[in-house]
Order: sequence, then structure tokens, then C-alpha cells
Amino acid sequence: MIPSKKTKNIHMKKYLVLVLFSLLTATACTDYLDQAPTAGLDEGEIFEKYTNFKLFFDAVYDGQEKSGTSWYQVNIRCAYPLWLAMWDQKTSFDCLTEIADHGRTLRTYWGQGVMGTNANMMTTDLPRRPILKSMFTVIRICNYSRANIDRVKDGTEEEINDLKGQAYFMRGYAHFNLIRFWGPMPYLTYVIGEDPESWDMARESKNHSLRNVALDMDSAFLYFEKAKKIRRDPGPGEPGHLDDPQQRCPSGISAKAIKARALLYAASPLNNEYGTGDWEDAAAANWEAIQLALQYGYALLPMEKYHENYLARYSNEQLFAWYYGNNAKYDNGVWQGLLSGSMAEKKTGWSGECPTQNMVDRFEVLHEGKAYTLNTETDRAIAAAAGAYN
Repeated sequence: MIPSKKTKNIHMKKYLVLVLFSLLTATACTDYLDQAPTAGLDEGEIFEKYTNFKLFFDAVYDGQEKSGTSWYQVNIRCAYPLWLAMWDQKTSFDCLTEIADHGRTLRTYWGQGVMGTNANMMTTDLPRRPILKSMFTVIRICNYSRANIDRVKDGTEEEINDLKGQAYFMRGYAHFNLIRFWGPMPYLTYVIGEDPESWDMARESKNHSLRNVALDMDSAFLYFEKAKKIRRDPGPGEPGHLDDPQQRCPSGISAKAIKARALLYAASPLNNEYGTGDWEDAAAANWEAIQLALQYGYALLPMEKYHENYLARYSNEQLFAWYYGNNAKYDNGVWQGLLSGSMAEKKTGWSGECPTQNMVDRFEVLHEGKAYTLNTETDRAIAAAAGAYN
């Protein structure tokens, strides 16, 4: 039975009440930022000084919430596909056919290999991986930031435009993650107030939700361009290459890449509403992203250096990445180091996430100018006979 719009709105209203009730406080760890600007704080202290404003916004990347005596991650990283945190928040996601896009979402405990499903872990359970809670928190911070960014008195024009670009990007990226896990949501472009009537919003269609993500990425790009942040670091061969202090933040390049990906999802037969028009928009966006990346010096690593994607701090192949740093995890009585991403540095190393042959087989191989697919036994036999696959 297909529920009526009224029924759907009632369910959505109840759902948003529960979610938004938990979001009436902001998520930075600094004491005076633990509360929302609506909780009686002097908003001038937060929104008129660039340093404080940035601390408020950076909860998007680093925000935590306390449960008992422990602090847990509630930020955009909870939705990174190969993200791993400390202690209980040690869960990473992959699936059987795509390592990042969640064709089937599974739960993997790093170092333990336990796989299963647990909806509560992905919604509000702080010690695990509260993706839903984190994404709505990120959206709220971004909308607060967008509404107040012009109050900053001491930031440079480039700094202000950079923050605007990040706010648009992270709002779109958080919605994109929600869509991938739970389907379309109401697209929140303003700070929701305390009046419950304002919470009664219908879900948008998948196609329109994804197109809204693309629009946010276009807005992000415009501000990143003004901030001279189409690429965050200098290009290959230049001093400071891959070493920008804000390397973890998105850029104009990554905005165009996520736009292209969102429109590709929108064109899928699962979400398509405009026939070939959806595919044409996706093709144009992907071509634009590719050309821009080439223009700014991005390139695939040569095979002899491909391991740098996992072992180096950053690589020139990564459009938007987060470096794990020199952290370690305590597991079963042993301190164990973690690398950038979660691939081990050797075949016998510890890792709960390693490429499988099934994943490798999803890619084509190029041999003597001809591409061979490896999806089936027949495909592999043909490629092997041509000398393209062993």
C-alpha cells in the first residue's frame, strides 16, 4: 500500500521531531560552543570573530558528543566509507560489490572481521557510528553558518568565501550521504526553528534530492573559485604540494566531482525522471569535473607508486581525502597502528578492509589498446586468451 502524502507527512513529522530534538545543541567540544546559538549565548562572540566562527564551523569535521564519561565522533567523517575511529567507534563500512558506494551495506569491525547489520548503530548510537545523527548535525551547522557568515568582521574576503564554499559543500554532501543510506529526505536549506509546525516536511523525489545536491555543489564551487580554492594545495612540482594545512577540507575540484556523482545517481534507472536528459546532464557534469581536475594537475598515480594512496599522507590522485594520522587503536590487549585509509602495508598485515578479487573484477583491463571486462568467468576467459588477464 502506498501511503498518502498526509500519512507520510505524519510519519516524517514524528521522525524529524526525534532527530531535531537531539540537534538543538551544537557539536563542538569547546565549552561555550557545546550549546546552540539559541541557548542564550552572546552570538557576537561566535559569529563576529573569524577565529570563533571557524571553531564553530569546524565541528563539521571534528564535532563530538559526550556519553557517560566518553566523547564520541558526531561529524562528517562518520559517513566516510573507510573511516575508522578509536575505541568503540571502530566500525568501517564496505559491501560485496563496491567498496565505497554501499550496494549492500555491511558492518565491519576492523581487526575482528565481524560482519552484520545494526540499524541503531547507524542512526543515533554514539559509541558506534551514528551516521544519521551526524549528517543532520552537519546540515544544521552549515545552515547556521550560512545564515550568519556575513556577520564576521575580521575575516578576509578569501577566508569568508572559503567558509561559504565549505558550508554549501558539506550541506550537500551530508544530504547526499543521507540519500545513499535512507533514500530522499526533506532538503534542509535553513535553520529549523522550535515551532513543530515547521517540521512537517514531505520527502522529495530521489531525482530532485540528488539535483539539489548538485545545486549546492555548484554554489560551493562559485565560492571556492572566489576564495582561490579550486585546488587547496599547489600543483605537482610546486613548493607545498599536498601539504596545505586545510587539506582535509573540500575544494572547487571536489565540489564538481560530487556534483557529477550526484547527477550520475539521478540518471540511474532507479532515480531517473527526465529520460536521456538526466544522462546528458550527468555526462556533462562528469566531463567538466574530469577536465577541471586535469587542468589543475590531478592524475592517477603510476602503478609503481599506487601504494601511496594508502601509505602516504595524501596523494595527487585524491580529490578530497582525510588523513588518519598517527593514531592507534587498543584491541584485545594490544595497541595497533592505523594507516591512512584502512589498507594494510603488507599482505600479512592487520586489516579489516582489503580489496577482494570480486572488487578487482569489477574493473576493466586495457591490453594492446583494447578494453576487457572481468565480470564473469566468460569475460575472464576471453581476457586470459588474449593475454590481458592472468
